[in-house]
This record gives sequence, structure tokens and C-alpha cells, in this order.
Amino acid sequence: MKNLYLIAEITSFDNKGFAKLKLFVRDIERFDKIKELYIEISGNYKKLKVEEVKFKSESAYLKFLGFDEKDDFEVLLNRKLYLDKKSLRQLVKREFFAQDLMYCDVVYKGKVIGYISDVLCLKANDVLTIRNNDGKEYMIPFVSDFVKEVDLKKKEVILTDRDLEFYDED
Repeated sequence: MKNLYLIAEITSFDNKGFAKLKLFVRDIERFDKIKELYIEISGNYKKLKVEEVKFKSESAYLKFLGFDEKDDFEVLLNRKLYLDKKSLRQLVKREFFAQDLMYCDVVYKGKVIGYISDVLCLKANDVLTIRNNDGKEYMIPFVSDFVKEVDLKKKEVILTDRDLEFYDED
């Protein structure tokens, strides 16, 4: 669905039925305000009601209404969670949702050198995974030292002219 944004993936469950999340967003505190999320099952998006939220060791854990038994949890394991676009916070300048950066062409010194295949949301800063035409992947920090400009209309991420150790211009 076009109006849904990927925000997390369920990686495991604790013994009380709380889902541990791998986050694709930085502002973990916002999970406290989320009342419903969407999950994709067989190509359809199903609404999940959030019953309770807890935080532990910089991770978010969610308990979903009606999911109380181990068999219920297994259906959700390794599934991605989406938030309705109208529930997203407003971004400030030079902030982007990871989903919007995915599959953007990466331009370095005027040449397309690959595309963004993944965005890692780490504590210090996000990291872009660039896949080149040979299928090799490289990672660069998503900071102004490396990224000059992002043009979502053109689906391009333009890198600075700084020397990149992994990139051979030949």
C-alpha cells in the first residue's frame, strides 16, 4: 500500500508475548504513541492494535491485542510492520524515511555506481548499503561528508567527490 511506511521488523518474542523489533526509524520514543500498525500477510495488509509498549536496552517491544499464545506469535515472527503515512512525524531538512531511499541510484563523480539496497538505522547515524552492477555491496555513512544531495523526485543520491576507498573509477 502506498500510504504505509516500513518502520520495523519483528525479530523475536519474549515469554510474555512482547514482540522485539528491529527498527528502521530513529525515534524509538514515538513507539509509545503508536496505537495501531499494519502487517503484510499474503499480499494483504492487516491492522494490528498495539496493547502495550515497553523499552529495554534501546529496543522497543510491542504487545499486540489478541495475540496471547505462542502459536499466535509465530504467525508474526519475521514480519515487517508498517505505519500509516498520516501517523508519521514531520521530517526536518535533510531527513528521509529509509523506505524512500531504497532503490535510489547512487551517483559518484557524475556516474551511477549502483543503487541503495538497504538502509541501516544505527545509533550514531544511518548507513547506506550500495549495490553495484556486479552485485557487490558497499556501505557508507549517511552523513554530509559522504552524501552531497538527495533528490527523491529523480530517485538519486549524489555522493560528495571525496575519495571512496571501495570505488575504482576504471
